[in-house]
Amino acid sequence: MLKTILIIGLFIFTAIALVLFLQNSRVPADLGVRAGLLAPLPASPNAVSSQTDRKNRQVPPLPFIGDLQQTRQTLLQVIESYPGKVQLISATDTYIHCVFSTAWLRFKDDVEFFLDAESKVIHFRSASRSGISDMGMNRKRYETLAALYQRAH
Repeated sequence: MLKTILIIGLFIFTAIALVLFLQNSRVPADLGVRAGLLAPLPASPNAVSSQTDRKNRQVPPLPFIGDLQQTRQTLLQVIESYPGKVQLISATDTYIHCVFSTAWLRFKDDVEFFLDAESKVIHFRSASRSGISDMGMNRKRYETLAALYQRAH
């Protein structure tokens, strides 16, 4: 009886780990800027954005520092100086996509920046690829990046 329970438990654990691994490995298809907007937030609470109307998941956009080119350069330097594992995936004049990873579990979060030259603000979106709770990590990441960005000028 105990052996059967252990085998079932191991099977369930393996299945959950496999699902999380597959979710964590897949880049979401809806990333990017469309009509001046970053992708909407997922239904799960493990994401924040400056372009959402959900108050509990909203963060303020960052102001430009100088012109578009100066702002972009400063933002790239801030991303590079972030105290954690970060991989730059793509960068255009007005859009940056990075993947941030937690150190020990290797969960991946997609972080996007839209440099809105018309409004002179940087819109931000950070969303976990897998799971439901991020224990506030996406908001903490925004706060760290925002503080680094503000100190840069």
